[in-house]
Amino acid sequence: MELRQLRYFVAVAEELHFGRAARRLHISGPALSQQIIALERDLGAPLFLRDRRGVQLTGAGRALLADARQILALADGARERVRQEAEAASPLRLGYVSWLPDGLRALVAPAVSLRVDDWVLPSHTQADRVAEGTLDLALAWIEAREAAAKGLSAHLIWAEPLPAVYPGVTTGEPVPAARVTVLADADESAWSSWNRYAVEFATHVGAKLVEIDDGGVTGEAFYAHVRRINAPVLASPKRHTAAVPPGLGHRPVARPRPLWTWSLLHRADDERPGVRHVVESLEAYARGRGWTTAPPGSWLPADDPPSGGTGDITKADDLRVFWPLPGHRREREPERMLVSERIEPTWQRDVRSRLVNVLIGLELAGESAPAELAGLLGECLSEVREARRLMAGSHQGGPGVYHSAGVWESRGNSEEHLMVLPVSARKSGVSTNAGLTRNPEVAR
Repeated sequence: MELRQLRYFVAVAEELHFGRAARRLHISGPALSQQIIALERDLGAPLFLRDRRGVQLTGAGRALLADARQILALADGARERVRQEAEAASPLRLGYVSWLPDGLRALVAPAVSLRVDDWVLPSHTQADRVAEGTLDLALAWIEAREAAAKGLSAHLIWAEPLPAVYPGVTTGEPVPAARVTVLADADESAWSSWNRYAVEFATHVGAKLVEIDDGGVTGEAFYAHVRRINAPVLASPKRHTAAVPPGLGHRPVARPRPLWTWSLLHRADDERPGVRHVVESLEAYARGRGWTTAPPGSWLPADDPPSGGTGDITKADDLRVFWPLPGHRREREPERMLVSERIEPTWQRDVRSRLVNVLIGLELAGESAPAELAGLLGECLSEVREARRLMAGSHQGGPGVYHSAGVWESRGNSEEHLMVLPVSARKSGVSTNAGLTRNPEVAR
């Protein structure tokens, strides 16, 4: 008598139909019948009555059913206990991108043995490896939608402030985010995660975005770009293997401060005690060192999934100032800013960046925009209206229309001018009327 035969017997006894039992067991009907006959021959008694009306258990079959279920339950329990013991004795595999906490193995020992994978790969690749099971855990950057799509859980371990590298000496004097240059590399296989972060940050603060194709987000090529650009360049979280050359230094970035989040990833359905122990140990260690807390004025991408212990971290959505990429179609949401799909004149971009930085500063400080700012914007609006009226002539509906959402739209030729200010500025009565040009075909 084999365990396999007992499983087949229980399936037929519960279904009382050989065809249904065969489908449930994923075997053919004839193969199932042969195994039941072999079991009956071994036990020396018929287990089923078969006739045209169906299948019924015999007295011997009813006597065997309870014992068969108990035997199978014991066998399954023994198999699970052995598997758990083997997993506990086997090291968990952890991958990373460029950062690991010091003394990581000691943090989780002796309860868990941890093997750090030698393959240092990009965040999106490590997330894929966790999802497919070739890694148990990974320290990487991920967006909430990506984590959900891959069936992963993400636990914030460190919100790392990103500095700027610039021609000069290292100093603690912050550089405004709008004055920073951000690099994005054409190689999506290596820099997909960084590119998404970099593009969103640059469009959010109005920083200059420079596209490269030489892997110069890090290393010697990065420093060469800093010299060529001759301006502060946002440093990526990828650790530089090359030392900072003479003549270049670091400065913190502010208004807002960009944060790169390192999250501990694991499969959402992975409930092994070892995985849970690693998560709880690293989260406690991170909280104790303040790694998951940031001062007001910090910035995260809108879809960043920092979990418990995020403290004062201010997500980009909380600022109520958002700029989708030019050319990207995105459904308009309340409190979101629409930006031009065209190239803006330099003067317009500079004025917009300075104005938004002022308003962001007020928002982060928890203050309302002063009445003087409202008056100044009103005067500027009057001048803009007059200039457009002289250039475009009169148009049906007048030169401008106010919307209930706090958006001022100027209609003339083929352009529309839209801007949404931070919530505190809007409540203070500041006119939401700046000239951001966008294509009228973009869905509102």
